[in-house]
Amino acid sequence: MTGYRLDISSQPTFIPMLSGYNNRAVTGVSRVVTGLTSGTTYYVRMRAYDALGNTSESSAVVQATTRRPGDLVAALGEPVATMQG
Repeated sequence: MTGYRLDISSQPTFIPMLSGYNNRAVTGVSRVVTGLTSGTTYYVRMRAYDALGNTSESSAVVQATTRRPGDLVAALGEPVATMQG
């Protein structure tokens, strides 16, 4: 395995894709994603690829919702409360 191909979308159908994250090549086990809108649910899937260009099937889809402004975040990055005012 050489790396991964990453797809991110705000729609579970992956239409449309987040700009720059349609089959994006990623190496390593983590990736910082920029350009997200707060309070939006995003869907993520990935595939492994090798040096010959062979690509696996897509992974199961994972979804996550970005924090809204005002969410209080603990040192470990976990939301602990939402402040409203």
